[in-house]
Amino acid sequence: MKILIIKLSSLGDIVHAIPSLNALKQKYPQATIDWLVYKSFAPIIESQRSINKIIKLENKKISSLFEIKNQLKKENYDLVIDMQGLIKTALIARIISSKTRGFKEPREKIAAIFYKERIDAGNIMDDSMHIVERNLLLAQSPIPHSPFNALEQEAKLHKKLCIIPSTTWQTKLWQAEKWAKLIDSIKSSQPELEIYILGTIKELIYIEEIISQTKSPLHIVVNKKLTDLPEFFSAMSTVIGVDTGPLHIAAASLYGSKAQVIGLYGPSSAARTGPYGFQSISATEKPSHKRKNDSSMNLISVEQVLNIVTS
Repeated sequence: MKILIIKLSSLGDIVHAIPSLNALKQKYPQATIDWLVYKSFAPIIESQRSINKIIKLENKKISSLFEIKNQLKKENYDLVIDMQGLIKTALIARIISSKTRGFKEPREKIAAIFYKERIDAGNIMDDSMHIVERNLLLAQSPIPHSPFNALEQEAKLHKKLCIIPSTTWQTKLWQAEKWAKLIDSIKSSQPELEIYILGTIKELIYIEEIISQTKSPLHIVVNKKLTDLPEFFSAMSTVIGVDTGPLHIAAASLYGSKAQVIGLYGPSSAARTGPYGFQSISATEKPSHKRKNDSSMNLISVEQVLNIVTS
C-alpha cells in the first residue's frame, strides 16, 4: 500500500500531524508513506522512521505544486490524505489520485468537493477538540504507542528552564516585563536553575527587552537548527512559551516525561493547538484568532504561570 500525506506547513501544524503519520504506519506496517511538504519545514520530519520519502516544494507558489504533479501521478498512490485542507492542496490531491481523503469541513470549505472520502471530524477550526486528535480521525487510527516517534528524544532532565517568548504574530506576545518578573520569581525559588531564552536573530530586540528587565543570568540561544531542537528540549525540566512552532516541538520531544511544558494563549486556542500532553493558560474562553487588534495576552498574570510551575 502506498500513501501520500499532504501537509505543507506550518511548523507547529506539521508537528501536530506526526502522530497521524505514525498511527498510519502502526495500522499498516507494510505501507510506504510519503509526505509532501515545503522545503523549509522538511528538516523536522526527516528523522521520522515511518516516512519512506519526503517530497519537498521549493516555494509556496501554486505553480510549484503543479510542476511536480506528473512525478506524483507516476507513484500510483493507493491513498492521498490532504491534511492541509486548502483548495490548492485538495485539487492537487485529486489530480494525483482518485483515492483522496480529507476533512468534511476543511480550512477552505470548497476543498471538500475534491475528496472521494470525507471524514467528519467537525470544524477543524473549532476549539472543542485538539487538532492532533482531529488529524488522527482523518488517519482513522487511534493514538499510536509513540505518537511523535523519532522526534522524541530520551528525556535527560536537568534543572533547566527554557523560555520561548517570541513568535510571528504580534498579538501572541506576552509583555516583556511579565517575562522578566516570571524569570526572576522562578530563579529566586530555584537558585540552582539554569535559564535559557530561545529565539531567532530577528527576535533579538524583543529578547533584549526582556533581558534588560531581569536580574537573573540567562543563556541566549538563537537560530538553532530545527533538527537540533528535540535534543535541546530533551534536557529541559520546564519549557514555557507562547503559541509557536518550537513550543510544539518541545511538547513532542518531552511527551511522556516528567518535564513541564506550559503554553500561554491569547488570540489562539489552547484547546485546539496547545502543547499536546501538557498544560496551557488561556487568556479568554473565546479566542479571536486575530493577528492584529487583540490584547488578550495582557490578561495572563505572572501568578497564573507560577501556580503551574510550582504545582
